[in-house]
Amino acid sequence: MSTRWRLAAAILFVFMGAGAQQAFLVPYLERVNGWSALRGSYLIGVTYLAMMVGRVIHMYLFRGWSDRSLTIVGSLSYLAFTLAMFGVAHVDSYSLALAAALVWGMGAAMMWAGTAMQMLAITDEAGGRYGTSMGILYASANGGWFVGVLVLGVLYERLSDPDLSMLYAVAATLTLIGILLALRLPATTSAAPPPERGHVVAMAIKGQSLIPGLLLLAASLSFGLILGAFGTYVQEAHGARWVWVSVSLYPAMRTVLSFAAGYV
Repeated sequence: MSTRWRLAAAILFVFMGAGAQQAFLVPYLERVNGWSALRGSYLIGVTYLAMMVGRVIHMYLFRGWSDRSLTIVGSLSYLAFTLAMFGVAHVDSYSLALAAALVWGMGAAMMWAGTAMQMLAITDEAGGRYGTSMGILYASANGGWFVGVLVLGVLYERLSDPDLSMLYAVAATLTLIGILLALRLPATTSAAPPPERGHVVAMAIKGQSLIPGLLLLAASLSFGLILGAFGTYVQEAHGARWVWVSVSLYPAMRTVLSFAAGYV
C-alpha cells in the first residue's frame, strides 16, 4: 500500500472513532449526566474555537516539529477527548469536559496541519495532483465519520443509560487504531520557518482568500447545526434510533463530494 493510502487509512480510523462521536455528544451527555443541550453545545463550541486559534498559533509554537509529529500528537488529542467523555459518565465533571475540549481543539489544528503537509509532500514525491490527494484526504475523514456514525449509532440506540459509556470505549479503540497506523508513517518534510505575522494578515484579507473563507464559513454553519442541536431534536422528536440514520447522510454526501472534487 502506498504512503498516500496508508495516511488515508489512518485518518479514516481516527474519524471513525473520535470524529463520529461528535454526532452523539450532546444527546449522550444528556443521557449519562443530565446536562442540558446548551452545555453540550458549549463543549463543541470550545473545541472549534480552540481549533480556529490553534491553526494560527501552532505555526509559531511548534515551528520545529515535523509533519509526522504534528499528525501524531494532534491525533492523540482526539483519543484524549474520547477517553475524557468515557470518564465524565462516571465522574460528573464539566471542568474535565471543558479542558478535554480545549486540548482536542488545539490538537485538531495540529493534526490537520500535519496531515495536509504529509499529503502534499507525498504528492510532490510521486508527481501527482494536489487536488486528487487532498480529495482523498478529506474523503477518508468524511468516510470514516460516515462508517463511525453507523457503528456508534447502533450502539447508542441499543445501550442502556448505565452502559452508554461503552460508546466512547469503542470510539477510543477505533481512534487508537488510526494513531497506530499513523505511527508507521515516515516524516515527509522537515520543519518549515514560520511566516511573518504581516504576511498572515495580508493573506487573510486578500480577495482570493475571502471567497473560500466565506464558503468554509457557510459549510461550518451546517456542520455546527449537525453537531449541536440537531441530534437532540431528532432524539426528542423521533427517538434515539433515528439519530444515526439522519446524521449519517451528512458525512455520506461529504465523502462522495470530497472524493469527486479532487478530480475536478
